[in-house]
Amino acid sequence: MDPSMTDDLTNPELGNVLFEKAMKGRWDEVVDICTENPVSLMADITRLKDTLLHLAVSGGQEETVKKLIDIISEQPNPEMLLGTKNERGNTALHIAALMGNEAMCKCIASVDPSLIGQRNYEGETPLYTAVFFGGKQAFLSLYNFCPFYERYSYSRNTRGDTILHCAISGDHFGE
Repeated sequence: MDPSMTDDLTNPELGNVLFEKAMKGRWDEVVDICTENPVSLMADITRLKDTLLHLAVSGGQEETVKKLIDIISEQPNPEMLLGTKNERGNTALHIAALMGNEAMCKCIASVDPSLIGQRNYEGETPLYTAVFFGGKQAFLSLYNFCPFYERYSYSRNTRGDTILHCAISGDHFGE
């Protein structure tokens, strides 16, 4: 791949190459490209403006997520890369939380715990999202990363619903 392609994050060819490799399960090649050109991690590669990290998380690619997080951690502003939102305002941590994937939640939150308080365009934090989708272990892992003084606000959406509302409406009792 031509390294100059990463100079322009709007370059559709870059997005197409990365998307094609990801969809074909060629994650090792994706990781290699990101290792050589970390800026490619910021590229929107789907119509919903998902990045490679969003795709790896939604595809359940735990090992790939760990490798991408390692690359991101070495960058000058890892929080900028991790905080990238898709068209719905979801970070990769939102996706990990809605999937209920405890390992990916820990992996991402350990690099930037402030992501737990990031709200998507529905006003939901990853902590709230984990409960909404019944991910008890994901919730517990994220809750442990929350600063004590923020737990209350992170546990509510902007409409005022709490995680208790979510658990009751979703019949997530003791799950």
